[in-house]
Amino acid sequence: HMLFAAAGSDIDLRIVPLAAGFAVNGQHLGSAARGFVRWQPMGDPASAAARSVELNPNGEFTIEGVDSGTYVLELVLNGAHAIELPPISLGVPGGAR
Repeated sequence: HMLFAAAGSDIDLRIVPLAAGFAVNGQHLGSAARGFVRWQPMGDPASAAARSVELNPNGEFTIEGVDSGTYVLELVLNGAHAIELPPISLGVPGGAR
């Protein structure tokens, strides 16, 4: 469980190990905003593992089936305002992280 504060926004992020991979759950905590999250392997934005998901009306998102590796999460609000979090490293599900 991690909490990030950046550019006047707070982002709550939870990484959950699954039998195969991880689930990344999060929420933008702040003024109501429409937007989406980009989740991509660090250094490889064109990777098949890159994903984009819309925020729901409560600012929440879920990305499932994420493999081990180092990723970058970028939150794009109201079509322009981007917040990039520091790199996030995921170990082996069920193993040491």
